[in-house]
Amino acid sequence: AACPMGFGWHPWFARPPGCRVRFASAATFQRDERKLPVEVLPSTGVDGDEASWLGTDGHYAGWDGLAELHRPDLTLRLQATGDWSRNLQFFAPADRPVLCLEPVSHVPDVINRPQFAAWGAMHVLAPGAELRGTITLSVG
Repeated sequence: AACPMGFGWHPWFARPPGCRVRFASAATFQRDERKLPVEVLPSTGVDGDEASWLGTDGHYAGWDGLAELHRPDLTLRLQATGDWSRNLQFFAPADRPVLCLEPVSHVPDVINRPQFAAWGAMHVLAPGAELRGTITLSVG
């Protein structure tokens, strides 16, 4: 039978002092105490050093499919296409020297929050159907 589906990739990256992150998006979400979306907020994404995003745990929709992590020793460039290229979860805990740039196919809990489906719905797939996308991670 047809079933709602979504996918995501959740890589963790080391975050030494002096990092910068850049990605563009059209929206982010105000969240409730369970960290689930309750309201769409306009967003241009993230473009800055740790002072501007440390402690962030948020979802970004209308993502352009490109995210960059500039560390003092290298630059990581994550590029997504297809069903992976419109939503990005960004997690940068203040208490650990890591961060996550996580391409996902849909808004968190969108199956229970249809008012956000325009920003990234789950796909109802019939048997044999598939989601498609590519992720390229380059290091320079």
